[in-house]
Amino acid sequence: CQSIPCSRSVPVIYRKTIADENGTRLGELTILEDEEAIDAAVRFIRKLNGRSIDEIALKNYVLGNACGINRIKCTRNVAIVFKRLFRKEDDSHIGTLVVFENEEPADRVYQWCTANHLDMG
Repeated sequence: CQSIPCSRSVPVIYRKTIADENGTRLGELTILEDEEAIDAAVRFIRKLNGRSIDEIALKNYVLGNACGINRIKCTRNVAIVFKRLFRKEDDSHIGTLVVFENEEPADRVYQWCTANHLDMG
């Protein structure tokens, strides 16, 4: 990506146009190489900005259709909505904070800080 502009460093390995129950096109769901199918489904849902969609049906559709395709990762059915590696000022590793879609972020951050002996004051 030094010679030409690139928007990402991994290829799309699955692409599906998604429509609502009335047939109105909502957009295109894509799954990237090494991305969990459920994470791609939730990323798509979040981009809809509150437009009405049956989230459970969409997740089940993606897991049922994409997971049988070679190279698509389907090792869990709960999406990661936040994942970030944190380091100290000296660049030493603290840990990776992971928040799943079914967790309250504030609670998860508190638990992670406590487990990593971080001062929250």
